[in-house]
Amino acid sequence: MVRVPPQQAHATRIRYAVPHGTILVDVHSHHAMPAYFSSTDDQDDTGLGVSVVIGHVHTVPEIAVRLCCYGAWQRIPASSIFDGFGPFRDTYEVLDAAHD
Repeated sequence: MVRVPPQQAHATRIRYAVPHGTILVDVHSHHAMPAYFSSTDDQDDTGLGVSVVIGHVHTVPEIAVRLCCYGAWQRIPASSIFDGFGPFRDTYEVLDAAHD
């Protein structure tokens, strides 16, 4: 079941309360910037869940995905979570290719 928690939106951040007993999938956009996990994301991703950032939404859309476990993170391929991710280029694959 998908539930949208109560939110308070600001120019650079959205605050929300995670309902007890749920695992959060946080999806947000960096608009024209690349899909990456910022220091703000690091501060926010302190619970248990999945964090998704999309970027370059008007040109070559990108997606970045990571598992979050109480302040520890692990980047994972978008295909681990999504059956398909449309026009988005997975930054995990780009980073993986850069390390070969």
